[in-house]
This record gives sequence, structure tokens and C-alpha cells, in this order.
Amino acid sequence: MLEIDFPMKDLIIDPLVLTVSGCQQYCPHLIEAVRTLQYAWDPAPNISVGLSNVSNAVPNENRPLINRVYCAMLMGVGLQMMIANPFDQKQNDVIRWIETKDTSTPLARVYNKIAERIANSEEPQMEDFDMSDPEQSAIWKTTQILLNKVIYADSYLMN
Repeated sequence: MLEIDFPMKDLIIDPLVLTVSGCQQYCPHLIEAVRTLQYAWDPAPNISVGLSNVSNAVPNENRPLINRVYCAMLMGVGLQMMIANPFDQKQNDVIRWIETKDTSTPLARVYNKIAERIANSEEPQMEDFDMSDPEQSAIWKTTQILLNKVIYADSYLMN
């Protein structure tokens, strides 16, 4: 931003996160926007998102999972900061696992695999998940919603 003498390191771009419950088709677009914004300038600007926006108007019991999975996807493409619930310990675990590349538990491996696949412009694959584990199965279903492969419904986690 040489035209106005504003240091790029001080710029924070906050692309709009739209809710999966009404604007599901835009969830994958934000992933690509975060990826692209980092290559639009040199040096790259900081990128922040309001993470919980993706789960607005979703039943409260489903919101943390949607936020965690989207967090892993966005971290995979280089998200540096977010507005998120600091009291969600499972979310904080996901952030730590991805930041440190910790794969010491099955869930840590799954979230790192999601971030890795998205970083490589790939989609998570069913074989990345232990579908006999209900938690991993729910994570898989959530990736499909966030990638706009399956239409979102409030009951998407029910068998």
C-alpha cells in the first residue's frame, strides 16, 4: 500500500464469513479467498475472520463442531487470526494441533489431515476418517457441508 504510505504489516483484511445455514455455497469461496489474499501482495497482509459467523442460525449443539472444522480448513490455507470463542477447549485443541502439527491422537490426526488436504487444494477424503468413530463421522459430514457437497439441514448429523 505504497500509495498511501500504510505499512502492509499493519493491514488486517477481514473477509466476510457467511452462515452455512443460508449461504452455504459461499463457504468454499472464503477458503479460496483466504488462500488468494496471501498472494495478492508482498508482503502478505494479515487475514482475520469472524469464525462463528459460519454457524449463525445453526442449532447451538452443532455450532462448535462447524466452527472447529471450518477453522481447520481456514488454517490450512494460512489464516493467521480469528474472532472465536476462547472458552471452547476443543476448538483451542484444534488450533494447537494444527499450529504444532501434533498428530498424537486420532482427532489431532483428522484435523491436521483436513488442514493439509485443504492447503494442497484437495478435498478431505472419507478414508481420512474412522467412520466407526461417531465424532470422526460427524467431522466428515461437516466437511461435506462446508465444501458445499451436501445440502445443509439442521439435522445433518442425525443418522
